[in-house]
Parts: sequence; C-alpha cells; structure tokens
Amino acid sequence: MIGYKELILETGICFDVFDQMQDEILFFDVNANLVYLNQSAERSEGYTLKESYGRSLFELYDFQNDVRKDTSPAYIALTEKRPVRDMICVYYTGGLKKTKTIDSTPIYKGGELIGAFNIQRDLTQLSNMIDENLELQSKINRHRSCQNGRDAAPFADLIGSSETFRYSLTLARKAAKTDSSVLLIGEDGCGKNTFARSIHESSSRSDGPFLSINCASIPENLLEGLLFGTQNKHYPGPDSEGILRQASGGTLYLENVTYLSPGIQMKLLHVLEEHMFIRPNGSEAIPVNIRIICSSSEPPAEMIRNNRLRMEFFYCISVVQIPIPSLAERTEDIPLLTNYFISEFNRRFHKRIQGVDSEVMSWFRIYHWPGNIRQFRSCIEAAMNLTEDGHEIHADDLPANVFYETRTPRTHFNSSDEPSGALTGGGAGSGAVKQDTYFSKRKLYLEAQEKEQEEIIKALKQTNGNISQAARILGISRQLMHYRMKKYHIE
Repeated sequence: MIGYKELILETGICFDVFDQMQDEILFFDVNANLVYLNQSAERSEGYTLKESYGRSLFELYDFQNDVRKDTSPAYIALTEKRPVRDMICVYYTGGLKKTKTIDSTPIYKGGELIGAFNIQRDLTQLSNMIDENLELQSKINRHRSCQNGRDAAPFADLIGSSETFRYSLTLARKAAKTDSSVLLIGEDGCGKNTFARSIHESSSRSDGPFLSINCASIPENLLEGLLFGTQNKHYPGPDSEGILRQASGGTLYLENVTYLSPGIQMKLLHVLEEHMFIRPNGSEAIPVNIRIICSSSEPPAEMIRNNRLRMEFFYCISVVQIPIPSLAERTEDIPLLTNYFISEFNRRFHKRIQGVDSEVMSWFRIYHWPGNIRQFRSCIEAAMNLTEDGHEIHADDLPANVFYETRTPRTHFNSSDEPSGALTGGGAGSGAVKQDTYFSKRKLYLEAQEKEQEEIIKALKQTNGNISQAARILGISRQLMHYRMKKYHIE
C-alpha cells in the first residue's frame, strides 16, 4: 500500500494545505484503502488519520445497499477510471447518518492509476432541515384537514379590496375550479405562498397533501433527488420516495421556479405531460397525480431571454398566470391590512390595541414597503410589542427603518403611493417622527402623484387614447394602467 510520504512524492501534492480547507479531502489508494484525510474530514467522519490509515473504504462506511458502484464515488473512480461529479451519497459512519455531495477523481502517475482523490461537502444539516420541513408540512396538512369549516373560506387570509388585488383574487378563484397548472408572478413577500395554498384548499384536491419547496434554497444535485426520489438511496428524504410521489393526489408548490436547472425543468415537463416519472438510476415508470403551482419574483419573459427558463417548460407551468400586486401598488388596502394584522396580534398577545393614529396611517401609505406584506406584518408585530394595551399605535412605536431607511429610488409606476425621492433622515437612534419631516415627506408624496398623473395624460395623448400603447410607453401593465386612470379620474 502506498504510504503517506510516498503519496506526497509521487503526486507532488502538498497535503498540509488541505488542513486549512473547509471541504473534506480524502485520498484512497488503488485498492480503495484510505491513505489520507484532512482535518475537516476528521471532524466530520469522527475518526483521525492515525485511526483510519490503511482501512478499506467499505470497512469505514456502512453504505445503505450492496451495489458498490452505485454507492461509492471513489469506487467508481477506481474501477471505471473516470471522474465522478456531484454525487449525493447517504451513508452511516460512527452510527450517524451522513448526507454529502462528493467529487472523486482518479489519480495517475506515469500513466498508472495510483488512487482516487475525494472532495466532499457535508449536506447533512441541510438534508435534515428539508426532511423536518416536509414532515412539518405534512403535520400542517393533517391539522388543516381536521379543522371544522376549513372549506368555508379558503381565501380568508387574502385581504384586500383594491381593483388590482381583486383581479388577482378573481383569477385565483377561477383557477381553483380546474386542475391546470398555475404561475404566480409577483415581488418577494407579496403573498404568493398564501395564494398557492388558498387555490389548493379551494380545489377538488383540498383533501390531498400540499407540499412546497423553495427552488432557490436547495442545491441542484440535492433538489433532483428530493423531487424524484431514487432507487439507490443516494438522496436524502423520507424513504427516498421523492416529493412528487408524496404530493400525489394533492398539490406541489414550486417557489422561485426560475431557479430550477434546465435539466430538471425538462424532467418536470415530462411529468406534467405524461403524468409519470422515472427515478434517478431507476428504470420503472411511476405514475403520479399532482397539480403543480409555481411562483416567480422575476418576469418570466426576461428569464426566457436569459436562458434561465425553458420556453416549453414555461408554457406548461403557466396555463393560468396570476399577477400578484405589490403592497405599493395597492396602498388603498393598507387600512384593511392594518386592522387584520392588529386583530391577529391582539389575539396572539392578549392585547386590545385600538388601531393606529392618523399620522402612522399616512406614513404607511407613503412608505415604499420593499418587503411587501411580509414586511408590513412584521412592522405591525414590532409596533404592538411596544404599544401600551388599550392604546393606538403611534409613530414612536414603529421600527425606525420605516422612516430612516435609505433606499434606491424606483420608477413612479412601480407603486401607487410612493414618492420618487429617497426617504432618508437623521437621528438614527430615534424612531420618533418630527412634524417638519412628516410634512416634507407628505409634500414629496403629493408631488409624485401629480407628476404621475401628468405622465399618464401625456402618454394617452401621444397614443390618441390607446390604453395598451400608453401602458407600454409607461412600462406598466394594461391592468395597472386602468387602475391608475380610475384613481386619478382620467376618462
């Protein structure tokens, strides 16, 4: 067996450098015996180089099945003499389950194979979090299915009466009556997840599971196994069954769908068209009965142009497209949302907060809310922690960033009640709003609305009253153009 010092001489690799790396580095000789592992690998695997030197790969790791070529990247690299990239492996070492992505490369000296070199990244914590999240979703589904009157008002958590919001809500209610795929488009935090669940709970699949995954938060090589499962247990997840199988009879919600790789997009396209799939490394066609709802915070057309979204996949997932307006595009809903969240937190905190004063409400309408409903809800919660029981929420109770946050100016037409200048201010340590600051911001707000109205009228004149063409000039949707015209009483 090749020795540690001989390995350094034959490969020219300075192994001391590897001890400074976070990635796990292991080297196996041509007989699959361990010759070297760095300190990161020692910490993760639970044994030292001295304890493990010369031991067989299969003595060290208790793989979950007996097909060695299918379970060990190093074995594949040594026997097939080819590199292995991004293989997900699940194995037990020291009695603990490990999930890792492994690259293994055969090493040659003078044309002769002398071993295999592993670079490993530990995904155990992420894998466990995903499993726990799916289990939690299953518990939530079971809890919701047991609630009395659940089907009476599945859209009850979607609050708003503005024209733009009611349009989205109407589309969602119609989509719930069919089984077609749905694409929700809107900024982060605007309520896409709530729309997706409401569509499911109002559909004929409401008794089935509702499972969601955020495609932007899971590595591609882990995501494929998570979706489709595997017969060889390379991938983590309950029994390697795959979410597609777990969601059968219900709805699968793919958040941030544009983060899916083109390869996974095409595999999902096959699922949507054929209603079946084949697991990675498998051969059996598995039937599946699911509805897919997707969401994106980025314009799909731009993603297609940038080759991040396959056009054929887009057509399949966007049979029904539902635009979700940002909070800045429906500021007239802010009073309703304020009362809704105050009622929610009154119940939760056992308080009797009476509402907000007029100054706070004016600020709510002016602020641009980059985090949308998610940020607004958090703002109300923060204020209610500070407000005395039985009183109204005052400016002093609000988070300071609502007034003193520096922001990048946005186009007038991205929001309905947003001043065009940056809202900045002094007094970083104070949340109080001075009257002169308030009135100066109010002045900016009114000036912005006046400017917006002028530009709408100008665009309509340029197009001889053609609303669609005017909307294109202003860079907004036709739906939003109608809303603006109604708001400013433009005939």
